[in-house]
Amino acid sequence: MIGNQRRICEKDTDIFTWRTNMFKIHLQCQRWKLRKLKMFYRIQNTGTRYFAERRTFPNLSHNFAETHGFLPFLQKIKLRKEEAKRSVLVQVQSSQSCNELNSYCNSFGTVKQMLHYSVGVEPMHFILVEFEEESHVDNLLSNSSYVDETLIVPTYSHFLWFKASNKKSPKLKQINATVLSAENGTRVLNNSEIKDSLSKCENVSEQMKMLHLLTKLNDLGSRLRYLTALQIENMVAGMFPHVQAYPFGSSVNGFGKMGCDLDLVLRLVDKKSSENNRLMFHCKASTGSERSTNQRHIEAFGDMIHLFLPGCAQVRRIIQARIPIIKYHQKLTDVECDLSLGNM
Repeated sequence: MIGNQRRICEKDTDIFTWRTNMFKIHLQCQRWKLRKLKMFYRIQNTGTRYFAERRTFPNLSHNFAETHGFLPFLQKIKLRKEEAKRSVLVQVQSSQSCNELNSYCNSFGTVKQMLHYSVGVEPMHFILVEFEEESHVDNLLSNSSYVDETLIVPTYSHFLWFKASNKKSPKLKQINATVLSAENGTRVLNNSEIKDSLSKCENVSEQMKMLHLLTKLNDLGSRLRYLTALQIENMVAGMFPHVQAYPFGSSVNGFGKMGCDLDLVLRLVDKKSSENNRLMFHCKASTGSERSTNQRHIEAFGDMIHLFLPGCAQVRRIIQARIPIIKYHQKLTDVECDLSLGNM
């Protein structure tokens, strides 16, 4: 009898201990949620939700952060867009073509830096060339040509390829050996390489930091995504000169990883009208609901991307989704894109 009572007391003690431990865990979870909630409101109240603190934009390169310091979200978008307008993407034979390409490009303007990467199993090599001024890019593009206008769609864009020189080509001015700012800049580390790097860390905290550094979207990855957005803007800029293609999501909020997709929202008018203006543009009236209009626009823009834009493949128009989008793969920048229309 005494033994049974002892076992019952021990059982009650175990239940009490278990409940106490569960209550402690519950309190810890509530405290953690409260800390997260306070952090969210602290970030939101700054007016710059994504970039409230310097540590919230790890997707920028050290040089970009050093040059510009802390930037509000829209200011950072503006600078990246200007950077894309000063850049061209050139397909080359290999990374060794950088010296000749640098000499050729410097004959049209001042090259600021060059970044190399490759795409595919049988790699296609590309060099992203950034100039000092946007006018230098205009000068370069005005001196670029097409292979045969009868065999291709003669699209004017920032995407080029470097033809081999011939005997009639003028001699280029020799400059010092070109130093690439990045070589194989978009290579994604495999699991074994990541594990090797993490095994050298002394504790879990260092491993977390190292994992973030090894997998985050780097400077070249960001540049290629803004160049992809610029291609969409240029596609419709003739009819919509104030068009803006805004990246959003992981590509710009600091949580992007190498190889992440690109979410774009296209705004056909990004300029506020003044009430003092008396001259107004004649425009085509929208017919039907906003959703049906968006669906027709998505179909039209999808056809333009499929038929006219170099490098764009696997174009799919998903018009029955809650927010109609265009999904496509930009092969030259190796970026998967989701394009939608509307306001941010």
